[in-house]
Order: sequence, then structure tokens, then C-alpha cells
Amino acid sequence: MCYDIAVLRAQFRVLGQSECEAEGTAMPPELIPKLPDLAMKAVRIFEIALVFELLVFFIGKRVDYYIGPLLGAGAGRDPTWRLRRRNKLRSGPRGVLRVLMYTLAFLMIFAVFDVPMEPVYLAVLAVVIAASVILRPLFQDMCAGYIILAEDRFAPGDQIKVGEVVGTVEGLTLRQTTLRDAQNSEVVHLLPNREVTRLTVRRPVQEPARPTASDDKGTQRSSGKIPSETSVK
Repeated sequence: MCYDIAVLRAQFRVLGQSECEAEGTAMPPELIPKLPDLAMKAVRIFEIALVFELLVFFIGKRVDYYIGPLLGAGAGRDPTWRLRRRNKLRSGPRGVLRVLMYTLAFLMIFAVFDVPMEPVYLAVLAVVIAASVILRPLFQDMCAGYIILAEDRFAPGDQIKVGEVVGTVEGLTLRQTTLRDAQNSEVVHLLPNREVTRLTVRRPVQEPARPTASDDKGTQRSSGKIPSETSVK
């Protein structure tokens, strides 16, 4: 859509003068010619925000589609934990997506106001490099924690062995794993997830139902739970 700047300026000049006369105030003359430009910039900012919000929404839907198979793991877990796990698996990629998209949107908004972009790009690059160096252990913990959740390696209630540490999992976040020591219940181990690499997991599993010789109706006896051990590298 094409706009006649001269016509817009004349309309804003008449509108501004009429409003100022009605309120009994005087609008600075140097501000009147800038009103059309400010209006166009406001429209441009609105368009950028709308486009990026739509991108975040549709790309987020695709991300949910691709991580859908991961959400079905751990069907035998506690329902509360399964809900928390699904929320964490969804919120992780969505958070990264929003940070990237909003950063690009802000850069485009700066360009709308004719801000020199070279210093802005250098500042963003410096922030990214500094964050990657300073927060590297945190990023490693969060990536390892996300993999643990995605693969459903263990959950609260499981007994695991990490190196020489043996305990029951009491908490699991993207950053760390909380273990209650198996030998001393007063001792709690806080393990960064990047260190939870080679471990042995002991947890109860549901044994498949076995047919039994019973009455003429062929009823079956339900099976109990037995512990199993799995080693994860």
C-alpha cells in the first residue's frame, strides 16, 4: 500500500492543530512534520511483532509435533511426574525459540528507527560469546538434563548409582539431580546433570500378566512388580 507523505503530513497538521486548539495548548511546530513518520514506524513495529508472534506459534506447533514421540515414554510413571516431564520437554525448545525470534524482532525494530546496526550486531555478538563462555557449565547441565528427561532414563523414586554414589532420586530438574543417600538418609547429593553420564538404574517395572490354570472361565491372576536394573552410558 502506497502512502502520500505530503497528504499525511497535511492531515496530521490539521488534526494536531485542531486538538491543540480544543485543549487550549500549542503543539511545537517542529513536531508536526514528524507525525506521519512516527505513525508509519508504529505500523511497521506492529507488523514485525505480529509476524514474529505468528512464526513463534506455528514453529512451536511443529516442535511439539517432532517431540511428540518422546512424550509417550514413561507410561508407567506417576501421573504427576509425567505431567511435569511433558511440560519441561515442551517448554525447553519453546523457550529457545522465543529467545531467538524476539532477538531478531528487536534487531528489526532498531532498524526501523534508523539505528546504526553495526554496533548493535557487535554488541549482540559480544553478549553471545560472553554468555557461551561464562554460562557454559549451566548450558551443559541443561542440555544433559533435557536428554535425561527425553529418554526417560530415571525419575523420582528410582534408585541409581552414579560412580560411587548410590541413592534414591528425589528431584530432577534441567540443571541437577537430587539423590537421597542409600546408606545415610540424612545425606543428600546434588549432582550436576552433566556429571550423570554412566549410571545404573534400579526401578520397579510392571511384569506382563501370565496365564494361569484356574477355573473353567479362564481367569488370570494379575502379576506384581519386580525390580529391574538397567545400565545407561
